[in-house]
Amino acid sequence: MARSNIFSFGGSATTTTTGSGSTTGTIYHAIFSAIAESNISKVRSEISKISFGSFGLAPPSIFDSTCDMYGNTPLHAAINMGNREIIQALIDHGCDLSIKNKRGETCYDLLSRSDIGPTIEYLATKHLRTIDSCRIETRSKTLEIQALKTEIRGLEQSNTKQCGEIQTLKIELLGKRKQVDELETQCANLRRAAKKPKA
Repeated sequence: MARSNIFSFGGSATTTTTGSGSTTGTIYHAIFSAIAESNISKVRSEISKISFGSFGLAPPSIFDSTCDMYGNTPLHAAINMGNREIIQALIDHGCDLSIKNKRGETCYDLLSRSDIGPTIEYLATKHLRTIDSCRIETRSKTLEIQALKTEIRGLEQSNTKQCGEIQTLKIELLGKRKQVDELETQCANLRRAAKKPKA
């Protein structure tokens, strides 16, 4: 994208209302202007403002939810400008690369057609690290799940054994109660017999 065209981002950025009722149009204009100027310091300054929650939205939702008349986000704009440092700063901030503009283009699409080889390499490396990290965490969680399943099986077996023992005790208890009832009946009969006068 030509430098002269990118200024349309700042002027036409949509204004979104936050939960508190304030608008974020100013930050949109500032970030697009910084990208148009290829001013990495200014971009980082705007990212810093967002990171401290100045506008009441969780980062990076503000950058992802604003766009120019063509539906381009600040990350789209940065890729069109071809400034690798700004692109990386926005990606590190967590801006979404999968958002589509009005032409249906994602940031991935723009990167694949650009000549910013190092950025694509940077993205690939970052994603591979993320994938590796996820795989390591998945393996760790899988081992944890297996350990918990083993523990659950042990508890279930123990519970089954205890249930069997409880059932046996219940049966024994019923038998003892029957014996008690029979003995009490015999005692009652003997008492009655003892009270009868002798013939």
